[in-house]
Amino acid sequence: VLLAGVDLQFVDGTPALVHWLIREAERQNVKPNELFCCAGLPLETDTSGLRSAVEAYSHFRLFNIPAADHSVQATKAAILQGKEQIERLLKQGYSIDDAAARIQFKLPLGDDLFVEIARLRAFRAIWAEVIAGFNPEHACSHNTWVQAKVRYPAAGAGHTDIIRATLQAVSAVIAG
Repeated sequence: VLLAGVDLQFVDGTPALVHWLIREAERQNVKPNELFCCAGLPLETDTSGLRSAVEAYSHFRLFNIPAADHSVQATKAAILQGKEQIERLLKQGYSIDDAAARIQFKLPLGDDLFVEIARLRAFRAIWAEVIAGFNPEHACSHNTWVQAKVRYPAAGAGHTDIIRATLQAVSAVIAG
């Protein structure tokens, strides 16, 4: 895989995977700002030993925090889980700016275009306020990576599922 060409997403990654990805990026002469990936480490992973390894890689997320579904309650739970993860990373020696860069969220999307746009925009605004509470040095720390999850059209479902997935993707794009 050409590491500079894709945003890699792993599930149940390990610290060994993180070290391998960095070695492979160096072997491929990928610049630190060209490596986009999420290692998908379990949330309880102690990453204090990875801090210096990923320090130069600003787009290398360590954790993916999924919302259970597209409800407001599930989104709120993901935000709370994200805040807990930030606090864990701070205890492991990360700065708030670096901790914020190591997290991404996976948010499933529903079918209502305008509701999903509003939910994603509200999510971003609330997350920015959560991060602001930690007094980051850089304004970009208020932003976060969001992997918007659309429902893939089922085989044989006809055009209904294709239209549904398209509307979900449009809501993600419009919401930023």
